[in-house]
Amino acid sequence: MLDNMMNLPAFDGGLFDMAKSLQKKGTKGILVSGGSNMKNQVPLLSYMDD
Repeated sequence: MLDNMMNLPAFDGGLFDMAKSLQKKGTKGILVSGGSNMKNQVPLLSYMDD
C-alpha cells in the first residue's frame, strides 16, 4: 500500500539519505515522482549524485 508522498526538500539530506532512513523504518521500496516541466520531462538530474 502506498503512503503519503514525502517532500524531499523538507527532508534533511538527499534522496539516498531519505531512502536509507525509510529502509531502517521497514520500507521495502520507494516511488520517485515529481512534477513535469513544459516539455513533459521530470527534472531529476539534480539528484543524480545521490
